Amino acid sequence: MSLLLRIAAFAVLLCLLGGAAQAHAILQTATPADGASLDAPPTRVVLTFSEPVTPLAFRLLRPDGEIVRLPDPRADGATIEAPLALEGVTGTAILNWRVASADGHPVGGSITFTIGAGTEPAQDLAWSTYRAPSWAARFLLMVGLFASVGAILFRYWVFAAERRGDMRLAAGAAGLGALSLAAFVYAQAVDVSGLGASGLRASDVWNALLVNGFGLGAGLAGCALILALVCATGGVSGAAGRWLSAAAAAAVVAAFVAYGHARAAEPAWLMQPAIALHVAAVLLWLGSFAPLLNALRSSPGEGATALARFSAPIFVTSAVLLLTGFVMAWAQLGAVSELWSSAYGVVLLAKLALVAPMFALGAVNRFALARGVAAGRPAAIRRLRRTIAAELLLGVLTLGVVGLWRFTPPPRSMEAVTVTVNGLQFHAHGVRAMANLELSPARVGRSKATVNVLNVDATPLAAREVTVVLLDPLGRLEPIRRPARRLTDASWVVDEVSIPSPGRWTVRVDILISDFEQATVRTSVNVVR
Repeated sequence: MSLLLRIAAFAVLLCLLGGAAQAHAILQTATPADGASLDAPPTRVVLTFSEPVTPLAFRLLRPDGEIVRLPDPRADGATIEAPLALEGVTGTAILNWRVASADGHPVGGSITFTIGAGTEPAQDLAWSTYRAPSWAARFLLMVGLFASVGAILFRYWVFAAERRGDMRLAAGAAGLGALSLAAFVYAQAVDVSGLGASGLRASDVWNALLVNGFGLGAGLAGCALILALVCATGGVSGAAGRWLSAAAAAAVVAAFVAYGHARAAEPAWLMQPAIALHVAAVLLWLGSFAPLLNALRSSPGEGATALARFSAPIFVTSAVLLLTGFVMAWAQLGAVSELWSSAYGVVLLAKLALVAPMFALGAVNRFALARGVAAGRPAAIRRLRRTIAAELLLGVLTLGVVGLWRFTPPPRSMEAVTVTVNGLQFHAHGVRAMANLELSPARVGRSKATVNVLNVDATPLAAREVTVVLLDPLGRLEPIRRPARRLTDASWVVDEVSIPSPGRWTVRVDILISDFEQATVRTSVNVVR
């Protein structure tokens, strides 16, 4: 219990030190302007922001569907200028930009402009080639982290018996984690580049990884693996081993706090400590299974002692897991219906389907087998080994399921859930407002969006501003934001929005009700060529 509190306190301190909120840069002007129709191809793009910025990634989606990176964008305070190679080109192009604000946070957006006659900028943005390797690398990294750091925690804090098997396990898991960390960084860089492996030579790709939480999280994970390897191979003992293993555990906790969906959820003062406590509890629980199995195989006496020490804090650990898991699920989902209506919720259900039998097996171990093991009964020891092995397998499968959250953004940022989808007509019902949306046509190319905004009692809502946001289903383009033009008090229209690729796009409607109140609703549309 003391270790859990130390790790959690360390992670909470990190949260408090890094929790200050700062403003982000806002694009004020662009040349060419968003939605501009040009007679001749522009030779450069000039963006002016509300504060000094650093360019990260500028990509141009040409009318023929090719994505090219703009070389060497130059920053001069709040203005960025980059050359455009569009000689002899006609059609619709989309510029994707991503910059770092003065506070280091990345922001991005897109600008659409047409040269001569408009075209349908259809292209293949498929990146499934990188999804499976990215998931596998993240999964193996989590296995390596929890197995290596869990083994040394068990060795120095739970059962201080010198067993070579535990240290070989920790060393091997640390090596697996190091290789997986390198592969995960590579996969993330490929994703950020937007140009496949050929884009990794660009320095802005690596800058983009460093300015957000990914770089910090990867560095902390690397530190944890190094500390675990030192403890496993360096003959560390006594107080030094306890401090090094605790530092490794704290680094794992801080890595999860630094990077992931949950770190951005509100309220941060609740969510970030919840993440810290949840990961610390998983380390102590899941990370102890393999060393506990080794102890049970070693001798009945060692197995009984190790089980007793492992079981002492198990009620507190289980309570922390359940409570923090509930808090994070509540904050991420926003509505119970998202459990079955969102990809994030389906992954959560799959995780719960694996965790529930783990708790059931743990109850069997604690209340049905522990006394027999303490008495040295061979049958009870054999049954306990089988149930712990089953728990370990379920735990590893759970880590694999959790890795799928890399590709399923949580619905927390949307205050609404989709109710119906009928052809080109959509209805989105939110907590504060509703919207009837028509996207015509729902295919690649130029479309028109008409929005009727309503109060939840279906009466017209007199909004101040309405913005339609298209979110790329492949996650490769920055959100396409288009301000709507008022037709009546409750009716708004976006005359033209270019959809660059097929797929199931998320359509979000941001409704500014007053200076102090905004509602957000969403739906999704299957865009075809």
